[in-house]
Amino acid sequence: MHLRAKLLLGYMLFIAALMVLGGWSAWHLREMGGVSRHIIANNYDSVIAAQDMKESLERQDSAALFALLGQHERARAQLREHRRRFNAAFEKAAHNITEPGENELIESIRHNRDTYYHPSTRFWRSWYLYQWMLEHKPTRSVLAVPISPNSNLCFISSARAVTACCI
Repeated sequence: MHLRAKLLLGYMLFIAALMVLGGWSAWHLREMGGVSRHIIANNYDSVIAAQDMKESLERQDSAALFALLGQHERARAQLREHRRRFNAAFEKAAHNITEPGENELIESIRHNRDTYYHPSTRFWRSWYLYQWMLEHKPTRSVLAVPISPNSNLCFISSARAVTACCI
């Protein structure tokens, strides 16, 4: 065999190996693309729900600022609307568990939401009491009575026989 034939055979084997490896790489890339599309499709709803929860929490904080600035109706409406939106987004995320460990994250969010809502609810109850007192201007003491641990508070003033405002 001549040197030229040997070199040509070597190049041909090299080109054939490159083509096999190129085809194998393209096939694996296509497979990985399908897997990533599947992961993105499964988690897209969770990502959108997380963004909605973050946005709702920011708007709930803004509602407290509106309340302090005297825009009472706007604050009340914004708080109600964004608590509803947060809870809806949370439920959407809770029903879209697709990855290992995601259930623990949902429980952590649930716990943190409840931890956040507790002082927030106390703030709003205090604010409502303040607003009620400004409106009714009681001349005697006001008694705040919780009907049960998780219920609204009722404020009773003895200044006008019995005046009550439940929030």
